[in-house]
Amino acid sequence: MKEILNGCDQRVMYYTAVYLSTLMTCDILSMLPIEISKRIIGLLPAVDIKAACSVSRYWHQLCNSDDVWRMKCQQTNIRLAGAPGEQNPGFNWRRRFEQNEAANENWSCENYSVGDVRIHEGKVLCVALHGNYLGTGASDRLISIYNMTAHKKTATLSGHAVSGFEYFIK
Repeated sequence: MKEILNGCDQRVMYYTAVYLSTLMTCDILSMLPIEISKRIIGLLPAVDIKAACSVSRYWHQLCNSDDVWRMKCQQTNIRLAGAPGEQNPGFNWRRRFEQNEAANENWSCENYSVGDVRIHEGKVLCVALHGNYLGTGASDRLISIYNMTAHKKTATLSGHAVSGFEYFIK
């Protein structure tokens, strides 16, 4: 083969290289069942999954799949206050994973401040953070919204079950 190629002119060599390169490239993930492709993508680090979104439309669809981000949440033991699913159809696993990553980064870099917030008489059962607002649900069946910039309680919602609280703060 080497002798044949050495005897060819530059145009034939170029054509052969282009032809062979198209034969040698294939998207293995598109050839596999979608469940297996999602599982493979889910084994990548999050930064690689985000980069893989730009490979193709199919990879973009795979990388943004709820199944992939649910797997990432399970791999990192992200705890959820409620069971997302039928009662929370808009639940976003990628958003939950990214929020957890940001919180871990802030915690490890000591990028936080400590304050004393007493807004419940009962035991606090869950906490949700959205921008500058902190929402807390307690055993007193109250949900309190606290503005962390102004350092004051802005709202209290009464008569709520606390189990699905973190999904209603949007």
